[in-house]
Amino acid sequence: MKITTGLFSIGLAMAVITVSGCASQPKLTHEQILNQYQEVGQLESALQDAKSKDAELLAPESYTKASISLERAITAARSNKAEAAKTAADEGLLAMEKLNRDAASSQEILAEVLKPRDRAYVAGAKTLQGDKVAALDQNLKEIAALVEKGDIEEAKQRRPKLLADYSQLELVALKQGTVELAKSAIANAKQQGAEKYASKTFAQAQEEMALAISILDADRTQINKADLHAKKTKWLAEQSAAISETIKDFDRRDYSMEDVVLWHQQQLGTINQPLGGQLPFNEASDKA
Repeated sequence: MKITTGLFSIGLAMAVITVSGCASQPKLTHEQILNQYQEVGQLESALQDAKSKDAELLAPESYTKASISLERAITAARSNKAEAAKTAADEGLLAMEKLNRDAASSQEILAEVLKPRDRAYVAGAKTLQGDKVAALDQNLKEIAALVEKGDIEEAKQRRPKLLADYSQLELVALKQGTVELAKSAIANAKQQGAEKYASKTFAQAQEEMALAISILDADRTQINKADLHAKKTKWLAEQSAAISETIKDFDRRDYSMEDVVLWHQQQLGTINQPLGGQLPFNEASDKA
């Protein structure tokens, strides 16, 4: 009886140890999963590549399906459920085949829409008009879902408005991106009193900015030309601010016109020092 009881106790203890061992088996890291499960690695790589090509927008339903399969495969693999991990990964790879076909179809049908979208992104729309970009991309995703379902005609009907919206977004982004620094410089010059103290230079800055905006309004592809005017705007605005500060400094010191001329000659003399010699300030200023 004691022997039987003893054997039972030993068997129970071994069973507990075995169960405990299984329960405490360490979960695999992400790197270990990719090394041990080839299909999971292939699916993750394929999804990353598809995402880099905007498949999340161009084939949203297929992308979601493949993503869910990847999550299931990783979860199973992490718990060492090899068969379940392989099955989920295989399902995801099959979904990837449809995803690639759907994305290619959307790419072809929505090509006209994608061009201004790409240009808007290059112009910085995502930073300058983030909410608007998100709303339009959601519309794009909905139209792409129609393509996935085979509702091609409805997708085409919704295409013109989205094209116009992305084009408008591109124009707004170009204006903001190209002229923003110039506008900031003008605002700063105005704050420094440039309208009063350096009115001519400040007016020139405003004229250059108006030119930059009008160029983009007429032809948004003339970014370089508009940028030249925007940069000139910034330079003139900063110059007007500097002139204003100098004039205000003269006012604070109660400079006479003679004091201003003497100050100017002193600046020229400082510049001339490395060259040596004395400037002819005893003659007309054009000589100096």
